[in-house]
Amino acid sequence: MNPRTASASLRHCTNRAAESGTRLMSLRLSHTMNDCGLAVEVRRTAALALGWLRLDRGFEPLARGLADSSPHVRLACIYAMGELGGERVIDRLLNVMPDLPEGTRRVAWSVLARISHQTGRLISWHAACRASKQPT
Repeated sequence: MNPRTASASLRHCTNRAAESGTRLMSLRLSHTMNDCGLAVEVRRTAALALGWLRLDRGFEPLARGLADSSPHVRLACIYAMGELGGERVIDRLLNVMPDLPEGTRRVAWSVLARISHQTGRLISWHAACRASKQPT
């Protein structure tokens, strides 16, 4: 297989995987599946896959996943958003930070620190305090 064909094939496979991951994160899974824990594992795995693929179109499903009822899915979405990186991830994480439980918030802070370092964007003291529910 020549390099051009291999590159096109890889791009096609990556796009198909991203479409599948986006669809998985958008699924409304049945109540029965939620009871046995399978739905949580599927949503968590889909979130991680979107992060590993590092495609921009995975941002919205991951952002919606930050409001998931499962803390495991929320953590996977935070991690995956860290893999995507960029300004909009910083903004979204800062916006949801006050609503996160303490342990999840610590994970989000470590992701924010890594993205901030990669992008060169400094997080203002005011934004950090507001995100941590502390008085400015």
